[in-house]
Amino acid sequence: MTGQSSTKLIAIIRNELQLRDTDDLLEIWQTNDREAWTAEAFEAIRLLLLERLGQVPPRAVEAAAPGVQLRQAERQLDRAKTLEAQGKHAKALDEATAAIRLAPRLAAAHHFRGLLLDADHRLLEAIRAYREAIRLDPQLAEAAEGLRAAEREWLALGGTEPAPDDAATDPLLAGDYSTRLGDLPDVLYLSETARTLPGWPGYRTRPGRSGYDYLDTQFELAHAEGVLLRQLFTGQLRTRSMAGLVLLAWLGLLAELPLMLGAVEVLSGASPNVAAIVLCSVYWVPGLFLLWNVAANAVELLTGDLPSQ
Repeated sequence: MTGQSSTKLIAIIRNELQLRDTDDLLEIWQTNDREAWTAEAFEAIRLLLLERLGQVPPRAVEAAAPGVQLRQAERQLDRAKTLEAQGKHAKALDEATAAIRLAPRLAAAHHFRGLLLDADHRLLEAIRAYREAIRLDPQLAEAAEGLRAAEREWLALGGTEPAPDDAATDPLLAGDYSTRLGDLPDVLYLSETARTLPGWPGYRTRPGRSGYDYLDTQFELAHAEGVLLRQLFTGQLRTRSMAGLVLLAWLGLLAELPLMLGAVEVLSGASPNVAAIVLCSVYWVPGLFLLWNVAANAVELLTGDLPSQ
C-alpha cells in the first residue's frame, strides 16, 4: 500500500470511529490486538485519542519490560522478512513499521524498512530509514551501502541534497505517522509497475487521473480477479472472518458434491456414465483448491500464524 492510499484509508477509518466512545477507543488502543485491528486502524484511533485527550496513553505492550518489547519487535521483523520472501511487499512494510514502533532503537528494523521503501522508489523515506539505522548501529555496512545508492538515485531524479538531520522530519521517527507524500512527485510513492501497467493498483488513480476511465477500471478489475485466482491455485487465499471461512468451505463442498455423488454411484455398481459426467465437470477442480485453502487458512487461524493485514 502506498503512503497516499494509506493516508486515505486512515481518514476513512477515523470517520467511522468518530461515533465510538472514548472508553471503547482506549480499550482497543491499550489491548493492542493486532489480529483484530490493522495498523491503519490503530493510527486512526491514535489520532482520535490525541484529539480528545491531548495525549495518547501507553499501550499494554509499551508498558511491558523493554526486553519483552524488543523480542516482540524482533519477531515482527522476522515476519516482515518472511512476508517479503513470499512476495507480500505491502504487508512486509507494515510489519517492519510495527517493529520500529515497538522498538525504535532496533537498527535492523530501520534498515529493512529502508530496503522496502527503496524497492517502492520512496527514496526520501528510504534515505531517512537508512540514516536512522546507521545512527543506531554505525557498523551496519549494508545500511551504509543502501544509503549511498538511494542518495545517488535521489540526486539523479533531480532531488536536492537531503540535510544531514533530515531523518528528524520522518513522520515515523518524529512520532507523527501521518504522511505528506501527496506533495511529492509520484515517482517517490508509486512503483514503476503502477506508473506503467494498466490495471495495477495505483495506475487508475495516479496523479492527473480522475480514476473513472472505463478501460482502466476494467483492467483493474481483471487484475484483482487474476490475483484472486492466483491466490486460489497457489494456496494463498486467506480470510480473517470465521463466517467467510465457513462460506468458502460450503462453496468448496458444493463444488465437490457431483464428484462425491458420482463416486458413491460408481462404488455401488451404477452406470459408469455418472463418473464420466463428473470427470467432465468444470467445478470440482477449483472446489478442491478452495477446500485446500480453507484447510490452510483454518490451521493458521488456530495457530495464530495468519499474517497481520
